[in-house]
Amino acid sequence: MVPEDSCQYQRRSEPTDTVYRSRIWQVAFGLQDTDGLAPSGYMRALADDNVYGRKSLAEVANELHHYYDAAHPRKRDGLREEEADKVSLRIVELLEDGAFSLDPMMLDVIHEHLFKDIDDEIYLPGAFKQESLVKCEEVLNGDSVLYGSPRLCERSLDMLFAREFDHQYAPGSKLGEADMRNLSRFIANIWMVHPFAEGNTRTIAVFTELYLRLMGFDVDNEPFAKHARYFRCSLVRACYQNRSIGVSLDTSYLESFISRLLGVRTVTMDYDSLWCLPLFAHPDKVRNVSMADAAPVQRRLIDRGVTTLLLERA
Repeated sequence: MVPEDSCQYQRRSEPTDTVYRSRIWQVAFGLQDTDGLAPSGYMRALADDNVYGRKSLAEVANELHHYYDAAHPRKRDGLREEEADKVSLRIVELLEDGAFSLDPMMLDVIHEHLFKDIDDEIYLPGAFKQESLVKCEEVLNGDSVLYGSPRLCERSLDMLFAREFDHQYAPGSKLGEADMRNLSRFIANIWMVHPFAEGNTRTIAVFTELYLRLMGFDVDNEPFAKHARYFRCSLVRACYQNRSIGVSLDTSYLESFISRLLGVRTVTMDYDSLWCLPLFAHPDKVRNVSMADAAPVQRRLIDRGVTTLLLERA
């Protein structure tokens, strides 16, 4: 018997489940912490209005844009709040929409949507970076991940996505050890390409959640909502190696984070485990930045007593 083609395409409706909407707002707010940002009280009040059905997402967006378009001077902290507020809203828009394609262009689409009209000179929404970048990391005692070349962004992403597209995940409701490692390495490698000048971690966090949904997984949003900095540090550890002191690429932290996203196992987000101890025992072995660049981070960690505590563990 041939089924009748009676169903019509229709516009995807906005979710009405209060718990679900609350969770994705918490994800959006939590991800701002990866860049040391925090949404304003005004944004949180608007989010509550959306969660409890008093305002649609479109109404929230309209009010927020009107608020920031109003002519009033803002200090630097205000600009950071504006970024946190607008990017939070846009993360919710993308997660609610749920549309996804396993294609490098998806990264461009996400980045452009998140950072449009924030600061074009810094974020260059949707455009790949033009310069080589480093970032001194506390977990690396001032060293940096060696990010991908700006000349190879497009080619590197094409290769990574082609490899992922060809990977056959084992059937079933859970990812096995090999599949978890493959997925973690795929996400980490995208982040290491670092295609955008700024906003990579938030872009890839949204990409990761949308990809997991495409694969049919129910995603527990709590890790992104409460442990976004752990997610970023786990990416750092997955992308950093320094063979001179025995440090290899290590996806185990990222695997633990994704496992918790998927509810595969309960994993404690232990921030203390993320520190690269060999770099604290051998601070002169920083290799991807100059010692002059690493020194301020190392001094700050010494002043906070972090270095002494870590050396006791090393």
